[in-house]
Amino acid sequence: MLPRHLQMISVAGAFGTGLIISSGTALLRGGPASLLIAYVLMGANVYIVMTALAEMATYVKMDKGFPGYATRFADPALGFATGYNYFCKYVVVLANNLTAAGIIIQYWRPELNVGIWITIFAFPVIIINLFHVRVFGESQYIAGVVKLVVMTMLIISCLVASLKPVEGRGMVGFRYWKDPGSFGEYLAHGDLGRFLGFWAAFVQAGFAYIGTEVVGAAFGETPNVKKEVPRAIFWTFWRIVFFYIGGVVVLGMSCPYRNDMLVGASHSKASAAASPFVIAVKLAGFECRMLR
Repeated sequence: MLPRHLQMISVAGAFGTGLIISSGTALLRGGPASLLIAYVLMGANVYIVMTALAEMATYVKMDKGFPGYATRFADPALGFATGYNYFCKYVVVLANNLTAAGIIIQYWRPELNVGIWITIFAFPVIIINLFHVRVFGESQYIAGVVKLVVMTMLIISCLVASLKPVEGRGMVGFRYWKDPGSFGEYLAHGDLGRFLGFWAAFVQAGFAYIGTEVVGAAFGETPNVKKEVPRAIFWTFWRIVFFYIGGVVVLGMSCPYRNDMLVGASHSKASAAASPFVIAVKLAGFECRMLR
């Protein structure tokens, strides 16, 4: 695997439905302040774990991934459990992401069965995994570039939406942090409801960061571990700061957590309409036509 493959995986490897779509559920249940706090705390935890993983990778290069490190530094039983836990995770996550991708595209082409899109997306996934690891790295690099462009455009769109002057109201800014408020109530009223709202957002934040560890699985395929691994962790830090934390900040500025479209989308399937970024763009009056 080439160094640029590792760097791109560290920057864009974890972007997916957790950040682009599920952040809407976190915003609805916890409000913008809970969303921000949850992503900051979870991001700090992820960075600490990735730093520890990098320390082990630079100390002992191992091509067995996480199970190998657990076996070497803890116990073979932990390595066994870690390996099967990781396998079960991706059995579920792969099916989840394929279904979500199909439903998202179905938002623009509702007349087509979602199974068509699932098959289209599943075919290259299977083919790529039949070839050398460099093919996987190149596919991750290309997909990472696309995801970086999309996320950058979404963040800029939300920032423009929050800073765009509204006729008769002025600039939005942090107005939605005051009305309807910064902390949402979930399942209860008062302080308990706000506490539960934060925990609901915290759980969604954990799902959004899934995939960050993929770069750790690639450490064993890296020729110069002591040079490239620290650089990959460096880019992981800035990915968390800019795309995750920066993304939820502008999201809280541009989309009120009690918006009717956000409430309605949270009870529907994981279509593009459920994305708070799409809702923020709609509220700003931007129009985008795709596949029509």
